[in-house]
Amino acid sequence: MLIDKNTFSLKKLINRYKGVTSYKRGASINSGYPVEAILEITNYCNLACIMCPRENMTRPLGFMKISLFKKIIDEVKNYIEWVDLSGGLGDPMLHPDYPEMVKYAKKNNVKIGISTNAAMFTKRHIDTLLDLQPDIIRLSLDGATKETHEKIRVGSKFEKTMAMVENFVIEKEKRNLKKPYVVCQMVYMPENKAEAAAFQKKWNSFSAVDDTRLKKYMNLYGANQGPEEAIEDHSKLSCILPWRQLSVHYDGAITICCRDTDSKVIVGNITDDSVKEVWNSPQMIEYRNNLSNEQKSKISVCKDCNTIKTNSITRLGAILVDAYSIRKMLPYLEKLVLKTGVPLDYE
Repeated sequence: MLIDKNTFSLKKLINRYKGVTSYKRGASINSGYPVEAILEITNYCNLACIMCPRENMTRPLGFMKISLFKKIIDEVKNYIEWVDLSGGLGDPMLHPDYPEMVKYAKKNNVKIGISTNAAMFTKRHIDTLLDLQPDIIRLSLDGATKETHEKIRVGSKFEKTMAMVENFVIEKEKRNLKKPYVVCQMVYMPENKAEAAAFQKKWNSFSAVDDTRLKKYMNLYGANQGPEEAIEDHSKLSCILPWRQLSVHYDGAITICCRDTDSKVIVGNITDDSVKEVWNSPQMIEYRNNLSNEQKSKISVCKDCNTIKTNSITRLGAILVDAYSIRKMLPYLEKLVLKTGVPLDYE
């Protein structure tokens, strides 16, 4: 079932409504609380993908302390609808405590997701993930052939990675598990878009793969490679994320959104302050004010961002549907956009 029970929670519906209406009014002080949290539990990674800004990252490498993770969950559990362990520039499965993090989130009835390149998968990893049953796992594979996959996911061995992913979904089917909700995804970019149909055909053939995703190709701050044309759009209120999303790096730094992978626009630190304090901190108020007054260019990580623009339809959806359900629906919506030819800057 795509729609989660949080969609029908009056308390969480009111919180979503407050956030969206604050955004629509251009209010720099948000009357709602974040509905989703994107956590970078580590910025260590085993690959060097061509569209990733890791090469130009200026931050030291590290791991989020389990105590900090628990503090975040304890503070947000009453209103958050979705927590993703895959923020920033690392692969969460490299964190030695990621199983404990998933368990703690689930213990507190918080929906939890993981994105991984799967290049380090072993039988032990597969068993751990299927025992943990995170709500969603996204497997980032980026090609249907060895040449394309290894060109994009530099350091990943095609045959080994695909074999282990196949073992993972086959084992999920054998155990007759509903979770995790498995999405095999590729960033839809010039290097691989000719293989999109073959990619979907392969992974859709496994019953335990719940969906395939053609992910929008984004300009990531600091990346050497991105879409050919950045979006020079400084229009009023083009992005809702600073009114909706809590983005935290492994050291507790809170950034304006998950696109800020190098902590360039910090609004506070969860180590020292509460989520509620940082959510309407002077820095966050200033940045929301810039976005509300058509001054997007004043924010370094925002000025060339080509995120999908927020309109009346997406605002309504952000009120009526919970964040976890939207994450499950997103692959379908992205493929619909590509199929119908609606111009959302994929090409």
